[in-house]
Amino acid sequence: MRACWWPLTPALLTLLAPVLLTGCGGATPGGLASTGNRSEPRIQGEAFPQPLAASAEARAEETDFRSRRALRLSNGLVTVVALPSASGRLVSLRLGEFEYLRTDLAPTAPPSEQAATDSGGDLATPVAEAKPDESPSLSAAWKGEILTARGIYAEVKLTSPEPRPAGLQLSRTLRLYAGSTRLTVTDTLTNSSDQPARWSLQTTTRLTGLIGTGAPRGQVRLYAPLAPAPDHPEGFWPLEKESDTSQFSAPAQHRLLEVTYNGLPGQVALGPGSGWLAYTENGGNHALVRRLQVSTTGDYPNGAPTRLRLAPAEQGVAYVELLTAAPYQDLRPTASLTLTQDWYATVVPGPVVDTSDQAAICEPLVLKSPGEGFRLTGRLGVFAPGTLLLSPINAAGQTLGVPLRLPVTPGEPVVLDQSLPARPGLAGVQLALENPAGTPLAALASVSLPSPAG
Repeated sequence: MRACWWPLTPALLTLLAPVLLTGCGGATPGGLASTGNRSEPRIQGEAFPQPLAASAEARAEETDFRSRRALRLSNGLVTVVALPSASGRLVSLRLGEFEYLRTDLAPTAPPSEQAATDSGGDLATPVAEAKPDESPSLSAAWKGEILTARGIYAEVKLTSPEPRPAGLQLSRTLRLYAGSTRLTVTDTLTNSSDQPARWSLQTTTRLTGLIGTGAPRGQVRLYAPLAPAPDHPEGFWPLEKESDTSQFSAPAQHRLLEVTYNGLPGQVALGPGSGWLAYTENGGNHALVRRLQVSTTGDYPNGAPTRLRLAPAEQGVAYVELLTAAPYQDLRPTASLTLTQDWYATVVPGPVVDTSDQAAICEPLVLKSPGEGFRLTGRLGVFAPGTLLLSPINAAGQTLGVPLRLPVTPGEPVVLDQSLPARPGLAGVQLALENPAGTPLAALASVSLPSPAG
């Protein structure tokens, strides 16, 4: 009988090895339903409506966005647009032709009206600890420059004007990598005054909450991991008395927060366990993942490093917001604080129950022995195109057969339902990842297989 294999990325092997050996641990119990034995690995599910072809390099260039000067980053997979005239705001982030950010910008608004018309997208703002009325004005245009025009990554920088009220300067560096949907956003707040100050830095990302026509009906969902916090053992808590709590739930024994947006207002804070946030659009399987480092001991605005805000759906406008913050810091003159976040886009159905640097996991990988041999199930979306090389190995790490080569892409979900026949000497699987040119992108990794008896 011919053996069949299905690939895992190295990061996922590390992240999900306990799941592989013990079973599903995500918000959705169990694995995929069995659909019979299969002799060849496969990818199934709804593919992206347009072909996604990664360019050989990432590029940065000046462009026009609704009659305004803008900076654009692109790599054949993802296109990002930032607007200096709107305080360094990200106003567009697209995977192929799908737009994630909601930006309500009037096409020809004069500078005096920009503060009123520039809404949506992604924006970073300083946050005062005790005197919010001293927060700097964000209405002035910023400087925008291209740092790296083309190469293995493209990079632009947006900087607030000098001098600023409250003696602060804010800058944003956007780096888009070639051959991946990864966008790194680094926000830096510098004390440009001659006096010490205590500040935090917060980003607000507005994403569309209305897919198709009609009112929101749960097409958009948000996910975040949960961990106990002081005074909040469930890991999250409401911030507004008028919040509609029916849109927030915590399946999987409070390990995961699931938010179903139905057009009602609500806002919750998340404890320090929230190292990632995920946005999904269920109709087309689009997902946008935010990953960041979170301190468990920091003093954060509103007492939380991350928040989720749901806006009331009114007159055809509906959106959700992801808010992330750095802890308050005492800044001496010329000192800075930074907030760095990685964004990833992919195509995968919800829920998102876990993430890594390589993929968003919808259903954790499960390896079971229903009788003879094994069955591997799971569902995920990758963040970079390439070829996965997978080999069966024995206890000594020696390959038992020719490695399997399987192409993957962010524009196509990976749904696993594979039969793995038992084989003498089989002890595990070994993996390497290559880019489309055949260059290794990650070192070999291995994972042990349980016996057919479980």
